[in-house]
Amino acid sequence: MKKKTEVLTSDSLIWSIARETEASRYRCIDIIYSISRCKDNTLKIRLKEELKNHRKRQVELLNIAKLLKSKNSFDKYTVCFLLETCKRSIKLYES
Repeated sequence: MKKKTEVLTSDSLIWSIARETEASRYRCIDIIYSISRCKDNTLKIRLKEELKNHRKRQVELLNIAKLLKSKNSFDKYTVCFLLETCKRSIKLYES
């Protein structure tokens, strides 16, 4: 029974990271839209700073996902899903 608890805990960790990644991605989309429509330079500076902070966090989450993949103690497909979610957030900056 303990093994099942460990699996549930690790799955919970992965899904929590995936949720945070997606929430950050959607927030970044909103920030980018706001920057494009904003006329107030002070607000633009704050929005750009927030966007930079989200970008840093998304890179951290991608690095965590890569570390989890290298550990091989998690379900392979779940970790691949997490990696894809993280990479999707990073691609937002490339477009």
